[in-house]
Amino acid sequence: MTTEQATINEPSVPAVTETSSAPGAESATTRFGPRSLTLQLERFGLLGLLLVVLLVFSLKSSQFHSSSNIRIVLGTQAVLGLLALASIVPLIAGQFDLSVGAIMGTTSIVTAAVMSRYHGNLALAILVAVGVGLLIGLVNGLLVSRVGVSSFIVTLASATVLQGVVQWYSNGETISDGISKSLISAGSGDALGIPKGLLWLLPAAVLSWYMIGHTPWGRYLTAIGSNARAAKLAGLRVDGMVLSSFLYSGALAGLAGVLQTGQAGSADPQSVLGAMLLPALAAAFLGASAFTPGRFNVWGTLLAVYFVAFTVSGFQFIGAASWIQQVFDGLALAGAVALSTILRRRNGRA
Repeated sequence: MTTEQATINEPSVPAVTETSSAPGAESATTRFGPRSLTLQLERFGLLGLLLVVLLVFSLKSSQFHSSSNIRIVLGTQAVLGLLALASIVPLIAGQFDLSVGAIMGTTSIVTAAVMSRYHGNLALAILVAVGVGLLIGLVNGLLVSRVGVSSFIVTLASATVLQGVVQWYSNGETISDGISKSLISAGSGDALGIPKGLLWLLPAAVLSWYMIGHTPWGRYLTAIGSNARAAKLAGLRVDGMVLSSFLYSGALAGLAGVLQTGQAGSADPQSVLGAMLLPALAAAFLGASAFTPGRFNVWGTLLAVYFVAFTVSGFQFIGAASWIQQVFDGLALAGAVALSTILRRRNGRA
């Protein structure tokens, strides 16, 4: 068996492993030494920062920790959470999908148009929107996996095309008539004190967590992202797996578009410009520093989404200028990419 094949046999083994001198035994240094403390700080550092943020801003503003503000943040960030989850699947396979924001905006328009202009019911609107997301993901995936074009270029180009198509179709006008009241009700407000946005996000998160971490599909994607050449030599269908990652990403972005329409009660063609892309990527890379440092993961990504959201909310409550969100998103992305790179390099040497 070659070294590359041995690497692929267990692609889900964490990059940082703790070794012991005998099976079933751990050395005192590993369990209680500086290395163990460092690992725990890496895994739970972002969670600790979120708790600090919540405490500091709660002391600064009594409105910040009000139940209504907490519910609003938890619910309204569900769209961004879905987009961040859509982003991490291609990233796990070593690819970028810069079109998730444009797909979300496009499928938001599709959702509204099916109901408003073609008088379709809600179920049909959701199916068509997710189907459009899948179709865009299919085109992206085929160009990347079969033609061999860089995923960065392909998805950037598709996002630009989608912006033009949506502006042409909508004439730049918001679609607000004929939106199903059931969709608006399902996307906004609370149910038994739980923000309804979470009722969309959490099932998608659990499914993604299971697919990525507990199925061969997820393990193969991880192996391909680690070393595509070795994965191919080990017999994995690299092209098909990469294609599937873009399909999954497109479907989740399509679902995000449906939820966006429900929460806004309309579909704005400006949403196709991808304003949520940067925050989604920031959450994906920042999340790679939590729980399983150096690896993109579902729960770290969602933690990062709400870390940024509550931080920005806190700044707004203490009177910070409106531009603080853009600055914070940019700094979060730059810092997250740097931290993720450092963790990957260091853990690869561990």
